[in-house]
Amino acid sequence: MTLQIGPRVLATSLLAGSLLIGAFPSTLGGFAAHAQGANISIAVPAYFTDQALWDKVIATKEVGYVVGHPDTPAAGQGYVADKDLVARLDKAKGAGKKTYVYVTAGYDKVDWKVVADKIDSAFVAYPNVDGVFIDEINYDQCDKYKFLANGEGTIKGVKARHPGKLVVLNPGAPILNCYEGLGDGYLNLERADKDVADWVSNVNLPGNVPFYEWMFKPERRSQIWEMVHSVAPSRIKGAVDDALTRNASILYITSDTLPNPYDSLSDDASFQALVDRVDDYNSGKVALPSVLKLTAPTTTAAPVTTTPKVVAKAVVTTKPRRILRKFVTKKKAATKD
Repeated sequence: MTLQIGPRVLATSLLAGSLLIGAFPSTLGGFAAHAQGANISIAVPAYFTDQALWDKVIATKEVGYVVGHPDTPAAGQGYVADKDLVARLDKAKGAGKKTYVYVTAGYDKVDWKVVADKIDSAFVAYPNVDGVFIDEINYDQCDKYKFLANGEGTIKGVKARHPGKLVVLNPGAPILNCYEGLGDGYLNLERADKDVADWVSNVNLPGNVPFYEWMFKPERRSQIWEMVHSVAPSRIKGAVDDALTRNASILYITSDTLPNPYDSLSDDASFQALVDRVDDYNSGKVALPSVLKLTAPTTTAAPVTTTPKVVAKAVVTTKPRRILRKFVTKKKAATKD
């Protein structure tokens, strides 16, 4: 899951690293009131084979979503069911979790017919899952991703061919407004805790606000996912608080680090801190923080489906700027049951 900045990146370091969540009110002019009550869930990218970890995930009621990561098939081949993963995902679903299979789009390095075929084969291999978690998508290629829902045939209409199945889109970066409505979930922030301020700075650039403000709508909150890794154990609860100000309600906050922060769970204390903070909100013990209010847009131009025009002190990137390299588990962890 690559960590990106977005269509307009600061050319100077004036804002980068400076907009910590605690600085929002003075920097951004206050907050917009939260319109919904607490309904916060943990989403675990369970990219491990340790049965004890799976049992822990499944037994944790605050975990509402589980993503299984099968071995990626070779070029030209489809997914083949891993009986152990099938059993684990079935058990998670039986415990009331929403279950997903990881599929990579490879940042459009392959034709979307290939991606659609992989999605189809994932649903054949894992027929009981609730949906697919599509990683490595580009944040600004809306026309390609319309294939998920529209049309017929192998390339188009993935959702039409699999009624009732869910699609989560994960560029790990802010997503342009032309994506709104294409997915059932949107993972728009995935990075190390120390790099989150850059994400905020980019989203809050006045020229970017019109393209990103849809992510902060109250009606979208139930669909916004975030995964933040490399979080200091003492920062776990604060990182949950911060995620809620960014309108997320489906979270994974972990102390685990690169190169793969999803090959295990956090240490016991950090994982429990995540669970406890989610409980604080869902029980009403702690009131939901207000959602980030972006700066007023400086343009009234109609939304576009391509990279926005250049604004002052910003540059356009024709492709997403990758801040950290991708980390995926191409092979299963060595741990055996």
